[in-house]
Amino acid sequence: MASRRQHQLRHYCNISNDSPLGQILATGLINRNHHRDVIKEVIIEKGRQVIAKLERYLNALGTIATISPLLGLLGTVTGMTQVFKVITASGVGNPTLLAGGISEALVTTAAVLIVAIPSPIFLQIF
Repeated sequence: MASRRQHQLRHYCNISNDSPLGQILATGLINRNHHRDVIKEVIIEKGRQVIAKLERYLNALGTIATISPLLGLLGTVTGMTQVFKVITASGVGNPTLLAGGISEALVTTAAVLIVAIPSPIFLQIF
């Protein structure tokens, strides 16, 4: 009998290690022999703990999602400012001189978009 109980507890531990929902489910299964109100209370408490753990990085993720487009715009502005400085100094006759600023604007914008596009998706999912 004790062996069966140990096997069940190991199984519940495996369930709880697999996912946040598994943790809540395992809590209910471990306490299944208690009164319904007790089971409900331990499941609710475990749910609160799991939610707090899942939400701990949401503020940082929201901040990243908010400022990423602004950083991309900043990179574009600095790159284009560099282009206009070159145009002012040497005219538009030499595209090689203009390429550095244009490249900076495009690379910065692309890098930030790589972060900015998935950030709101992850914010909505998690």
